[in-house]
Amino acid sequence: MTIEENMSVEQFYEHNVRLYRSALADVEHKLGKLADVDAFGISEIKTRIKSLDSLKEKCDRKEIQTQDIPERIRDIAGARIICLYLDSVSTIVAKIRQMDGITVAYVKDYISHPKENGYRGYHLECRISTQTYDPETLETISDIVPVEIQVRTQHQHDWAELEHKLRYKPQKTSSAGQEAEDIDDKVKNKKLKEYAVKMHNADLKRMELRDTCAFTKRID
Repeated sequence: MTIEENMSVEQFYEHNVRLYRSALADVEHKLGKLADVDAFGISEIKTRIKSLDSLKEKCDRKEIQTQDIPERIRDIAGARIICLYLDSVSTIVAKIRQMDGITVAYVKDYISHPKENGYRGYHLECRISTQTYDPETLETISDIVPVEIQVRTQHQHDWAELEHKLRYKPQKTSSAGQEAEDIDDKVKNKKLKEYAVKMHNADLKRMELRDTCAFTKRID
């Protein structure tokens, strides 16, 4: 990656975003092969490159200098796999580990060890060997780029989407049309955790339903 002395976040982004896009395209292509296997129960694969504004906000919030971005911010390029069944997560993770061109450097298992607010999901911090063409220098640039891959069930994803909206985009009015008063983080975390437990139980029930129906003889 291009990191020069006194380089701004904007300059870092402009110089290196092609590499991140190239690495993410490689990952998306590989993950697409998993989606073709019905047994994995994958309902959706999403990818995204963090926007410049989002990167700047994270650097400011965590007090990260431009030269430290590659080491401290690993989710500039990200992919998310959403599957139907809880036991599919470990299967998908195992398949990702076996893929050529993807090196899993670090994992965060928030399914076995949920976050304090109840969040569940499996995160893989990966290294992708990729290359891209630089139209300014007319050269092909090769590098190893970090890409974060998240694997979630549909219930875990729905919970995470709701948590994000409630935490970062709170409603200003209640369902009755009155101005709503936001609750403190401690109470909010407690309520979110309670809901996360219910969603986890729903994941267990979904697997039970799948297994019951799979072995029930159809009578026409």
